Amino acid sequence: MGKVAVLYKSRYGTTKQYAEWIAEETGGTLFDISKVKLADLEDYDTIIIGGGIYASSIIGMTFLTKNFSRLSGKKLIAFSVGASLDNKKNTDGIRNHNLTPEMQKTVGYFHLRGGLFYSKMGSLDRTGMKIYVGMLKKKPEGQWDEETRGMIESYGKDTSFLDRATIAPIMAAAKE
Repeated sequence: MGKVAVLYKSRYGTTKQYAEWIAEETGGTLFDISKVKLADLEDYDTIIIGGGIYASSIIGMTFLTKNFSRLSGKKLIAFSVGASLDNKKNTDGIRNHNLTPEMQKTVGYFHLRGGLFYSKMGSLDRTGMKIYVGMLKKKPEGQWDEETRGMIESYGKDTSFLDRATIAPIMAAAKE
């Protein structure tokens, strides 16, 4: 695994919490991605980057995209955090939207469930959620999948899916 840097961008705190757990487990150094410079990462062998999902994009992932070629030779792992389930359909969609085909060949990618914290959301995020849940409700209830039902039932409530055990695959990838 070598020397590990864990970078994160978090709006409501769940990505930061996962990044803290990953840093603890790996003995890595924790960096807020908005404050890190590429030069800060020179001595690290493994770079783990995480961010929350907003409109299908992982916040903070532009750092990896912009510096991908300059980070070659290092083990790179990315993770996203969002309310969506960790299943093949969701993870493939997020991966394909955020990582170029070239990046997908070498960057390990994982999705972790975070939560929805309406009490912390600004008016723009609350409005976006209202529109999204309104669209979900237009489906006949008999066609709701687990994720749709969960989004509708938790609408307007603070809901956390944080689970430290779910970082295990990231730990395994870091140790490979």
